[in-house]
Amino acid sequence: MKKSFLILLFTSLALTGCNDKGSPDPGTEPGTNSIPAGEYTKTIKLSGDEFSSFAKAAGKQIDNGEYAAQKGQLLTYLQSKTDYSTMVTELDCTKINTAPWDDLAALCIGTGYYLNGKFSQGIFKWSSEVMIYHIEVKARAYTKDNQGTIQVDQPAKIQIDDGEKMPLLSGGETNPTVKSFTADYPEGTDNFTISSYSARVVLQEITITWKV
Repeated sequence: MKKSFLILLFTSLALTGCNDKGSPDPGTEPGTNSIPAGEYTKTIKLSGDEFSSFAKAAGKQIDNGEYAAQKGQLLTYLQSKTDYSTMVTELDCTKINTAPWDDLAALCIGTGYYLNGKFSQGIFKWSSEVMIYHIEVKARAYTKDNQGTIQVDQPAKIQIDDGEKMPLLSGGETNPTVKSFTADYPEGTDNFTISSYSARVVLQEITITWKV
């Protein structure tokens, strides 16, 4: 009788031990801290062929309210171009749409033609769970071929965060060209904002460096 009792006791302890080993550690859930340490840099096209998977033509509107569905599509596009989706977790969009870029489209910050007095400032904010240390934005003033007449938003300026408002066309320049603007974050940041002033700004691409 004692022997049978001991066998049952050992069997019970063995089963309990197996269950303990098989139980998940709550601190190691799949996806938690899953990005390997290191530096990650990506150039994300916001114009042309690659961008056409989001928009093929001008006039697609994106914002936080009425066009929130399009904002969700843009977020999905951006996440597909990063190494990890947590590198862009949220967008804040005010007065954003797509503008002509060659025969396709590009992301445009701001809406309305400034000479008609209809320009509205655009704001594009990118948030990330992974710390950002550097960005480079390539952009030009809004440009459109209007029945053979090239329309250019001459006074367009771009601002990154609360930095200097930089003109897209230098003094005396009439032909719009793509210009590069950068921002560094020595301590890292979880967001950055691109704003337009005076007229529309069109983005060609953005390069971001994250560190884990």
